[in-house]
Amino acid sequence: MKKLFALVFMITFVSLFYVRYRDYAVVDELNDNGQRTAAEVVAENTTQNRGKRTTTLETILVYKFQVDGKSYQSRVEFIGTTGDMRNENGEIIVHYTQNDPEKHMLAKLIEQQKNNRDWGTLLFMASFVSLVIASAVTAGANALLRRKNARE
Repeated sequence: MKKLFALVFMITFVSLFYVRYRDYAVVDELNDNGQRTAAEVVAENTTQNRGKRTTTLETILVYKFQVDGKSYQSRVEFIGTTGDMRNENGEIIVHYTQNDPEKHMLAKLIEQQKNNRDWGTLLFMASFVSLVIASAVTAGANALLRRKNARE
């Protein structure tokens, strides 16, 4: 049962690590190699969530952009207002891959992701996975030693 428990934890954290790493890879690809174009706001809705001490603005933004005459529309949710997604010229810029414009992200979200990279979380997850693997290996080695001792 302990082995199964360790295996489930290991698979869970390895998959979380992979998903997080993959998201960072997409951000890097769009930032470094992505094409850029201006987006047009189709709809936006900002709600105020009041807590005991703070108020949070949450925005749902629907935007569209064009690449080679074809229009793409997307929706994004974030903390803040639509103004937070605009550059100094008041434009909302989208980074997209030339081969697949469906793979895109708002420039300000890329900037936030790059600034807020949580490498500490990644290191923690990697450490945890290492501990789980070490525990599984130790449990396996102990089982082998017990078998060997039982034979003798």
